[in-house]
Amino acid sequence: MSLEISVNGQQHQVGRETNISMLADQLKLPASGCALAVNGQVIPRSQWTDHRIKDADCIDIFGAVAGG
Repeated sequence: MSLEISVNGQQHQVGRETNISMLADQLKLPASGCALAVNGQVIPRSQWTDHRIKDADCIDIFGAVAGG
């Protein structure tokens, strides 16, 4: 059985045991230079392995920008 999620506004199906790190691998995200938010909350990369995706999660991926 799979979960229905939204990634940058597009519907995706993932397995029930999928975490953010696994999703990033599936989407071929770069190892650095991007950030990810789940339901509007940015998840630090150090927590990607521990953060499990839930049904109907809304995930936004965006480029990290340094500024000052």
